[in-house]
Amino acid sequence: MSKREQCHIGGDSGKVKVFVRVRPLNKDENINKAKSILRVSEDKGQISLISDTRRTADKVYQFDHVFGPLKTNHQVCAKISQPIVDSALSGFNGTLMAYGQTGTGKTHTLMAPDGIAQSIIQKVFDQIQTDGGNDYKVSVAYLQIYQEKIHDLLNFNNKVELHIREKPRSGIFVENLTEYVIRSASEALSLLAFGKKRLIFAETKMNRTSSRSHSVFQLAIEKTPKKEKNVIEQIESKHMKAPIHNKKKESVVKMVGWDEDVIVKGKIHL
Repeated sequence: MSKREQCHIGGDSGKVKVFVRVRPLNKDENINKAKSILRVSEDKGQISLISDTRRTADKVYQFDHVFGPLKTNHQVCAKISQPIVDSALSGFNGTLMAYGQTGTGKTHTLMAPDGIAQSIIQKVFDQIQTDGGNDYKVSVAYLQIYQEKIHDLLNFNNKVELHIREKPRSGIFVENLTEYVIRSASEALSLLAFGKKRLIFAETKMNRTSSRSHSVFQLAIEKTPKKEKNVIEQIESKHMKAPIHNKKKESVVKMVGWDEDVIVKGKIHL
């Protein structure tokens, strides 16, 4: 396997990697017998732009990896999810940002039931469960940026505008952003689903259900050497019973502090 195929994100800390996913032709394009103007070379990480009737490459663009129109969400997740999880559990912050025109499949790739968000969340807890030597605290937050204003998607009063602050030690943060400690992948996915329902949507000429905004789902992971007693006080949140749709009662708790013996801190932003 080549270095390009291995794609060790954690090993290239601080480096931005660009992955491109080419969507298949949609229903209208197939009816009109449209032809793609792109030629994909996945093994080389290249996309060629075809601009004439002879179908010869006019321009060639190089990326870290390219996913062709026949690739599934499962195949995309297999390439991207695991390196980000490994990096976060090793103390690196990772951000996965989807960028593209309306209707190109950003939401499908990230937020579908088999998308990257669910894959990353599940992989984080799968790896935590196999680590018997450390204790973990995982917390989530979810915000939306709409018309240059920040709103908390996990707060029932999300109409309140939040502000970005900066502290010498903690760096840049969003003041008063709600964070919840979670103890399972299902809790994280329930909060993600709850926040998605509060996104602001607006119809466009290309997409009737476009959010017309930017949202950030944050998964924060702290690791400490294992102790005999749990140092996190479990406080049940009365307000968060509504978004949890699991039939079993799962405890969703407000985030509380740990001792100052955290050895690893990593964050994933989706």
